[in-house]
Amino acid sequence: MWFVLRRDRLTGEMQALTQLCDAPWMLSTEWSIDCESGTLRAAIDMMVGGYVRRVWVNYPDVFPFAPPMVVPREAGERWSRHQYGPGGELCLEIRADNWLPYYTGADMVKSAYRLLYEEAHIDDTGHERQVASAHGLTQAQSLRFTFRRLVQTKGLTQRLTSLGTPCMAKFQLSVFAKSSVWRLTQLNLEDGSIWTDPDLPQPLVCLAFQDGVAMSLRDDDERLPLVANASDLGSAALWRLFADKPLHGSRLLVLSLPSGLQAFHLSEEDDTVSAVAVVDVDDGAQRLPLANARLLGKRVAVLGGGSVGSKVATTLARAGVRNFLLIDGDILCAGNLVRNDLDWRSVGAHKVEGLKERLEMVASGIHVDIVRQNLGDQEAGIFLNTALRGMSFCDFIVEATGSARAFNYAAAVAEDHRKPMAWARVFGGGFGGLIARSRPGLDPAAQAARDAIDRWCANPAFPEPPRVLIDYGIAGPNEEPMVADDADVSVVAAHFARFVIDTMANEASSEYEHSAYMIGLREAWIFSGAFDTHPIDLGGPSSHRNSLDESWLTRQSIVGRTEQGAFGMVALRVSQGFMT
Repeated sequence: MWFVLRRDRLTGEMQALTQLCDAPWMLSTEWSIDCESGTLRAAIDMMVGGYVRRVWVNYPDVFPFAPPMVVPREAGERWSRHQYGPGGELCLEIRADNWLPYYTGADMVKSAYRLLYEEAHIDDTGHERQVASAHGLTQAQSLRFTFRRLVQTKGLTQRLTSLGTPCMAKFQLSVFAKSSVWRLTQLNLEDGSIWTDPDLPQPLVCLAFQDGVAMSLRDDDERLPLVANASDLGSAALWRLFADKPLHGSRLLVLSLPSGLQAFHLSEEDDTVSAVAVVDVDDGAQRLPLANARLLGKRVAVLGGGSVGSKVATTLARAGVRNFLLIDGDILCAGNLVRNDLDWRSVGAHKVEGLKERLEMVASGIHVDIVRQNLGDQEAGIFLNTALRGMSFCDFIVEATGSARAFNYAAAVAEDHRKPMAWARVFGGGFGGLIARSRPGLDPAAQAARDAIDRWCANPAFPEPPRVLIDYGIAGPNEEPMVADDADVSVVAAHFARFVIDTMANEASSEYEHSAYMIGLREAWIFSGAFDTHPIDLGGPSSHRNSLDESWLTRQSIVGRTEQGAFGMVALRVSQGFMT
């Protein structure tokens, strides 16, 4: 209770209202505590324009950091155009958006008197005076208590403008606690073709089940006056104006009028017409850097749909990437949800299946191919070959599996086909992570870069690493999972995504001075504290390959490049136990 903790402020408030009683229009003041809420309030009577206005000045719990509210003492009274409904709070010169702690309840009362006094007088034209309003509602504020809504996209607006005849339409419906939102997904045009809204993700189009009609009305259309009184017309009569078949069940009617888009919900059951608010979701704002436009034509392979991979893939989709190849063979388990970007709707499915749906819902025009396989697992060779072929046609390889075997295959494809590649690791325990990249002609090949990072980590001057200094993603099926919460993983994943975006958007140049970084999230190992970052100098391009004794390869009759090039030699080393 502020009036108990801040007695000096309470005294000042009471003195200010007592001084205000000297005004001829101020009749009385009485203080009390609301028994239900325990808040302090003052009952004020004032004479305005020949009427006694009885108000409460209700002090909020957090006063003086929020303004008191001036409301009629009698429920349902409406005094002003500047009032939040009958019995509601007066919208005054001093409000929540411009309140300062040195204002007092007396200032609010004076502001209320000025408002009511001005509106109580007649101007020179014989009309009540209009008090100028400084109150502008946002679209979100206007729709707060509107249950039925229709999403208006730029593509829909353009198409409806030229729709001269009624067309059957399909709508996708999403129901929330306080609203129902429809999206017009497709139109059956007069020529027999189907128009699909290009601004909507494909999964929404597939989920459309609500029927309706849409068309455009010109200025001289005789149906315009009837539409203006649609609620009086009834649903069946309104429906017959635009459809040949009788109304069955509930339908939506969307009209492009000279004044803009207007929508109605028609119910056969009670013959009612309900207005549907149109929500314009295209604000035209440019929220992405212009350089991100270069991502639009890129095809990105993401290896790993786990904690890091799911977050990075989603961020890349938001950044502008529209073409993905996802590779992961694991099922999403309930325990994965503490870190994965997916939720319970994908539990039980392969991670790449859930992630595909997730990405396709981020934006329209996203195309995702999936491979339900972990690179290096015991599989038929044709499956591995198909996955590696798919990677070779990508513009960028993101390796986020935490698996040494998957890294080897990805590195081999990247080197053989001269593809840029980036990888990330989160250290078990979540105290930090690694992000690194290999760009053809600018950095060492990925295998050489990893060797350079290993040598850097082996610096004898470094302290002994924690026992949990292990990539949590590489734990075997019978091992305990590594510990790292979503916040730890998200920080590394965000740095990694920014790193990948920079590499794809800038290519020859970069905002990053180095191609490998150790990122600390708290004090541990080499990190002195939160966000302690250590760049690693990888050197320039390298011709390094994972070489074996050529004569031995010759004796085994596998010299020369296979269809996967360097991958063939990497796979051989793994099979001979030289690589873990």
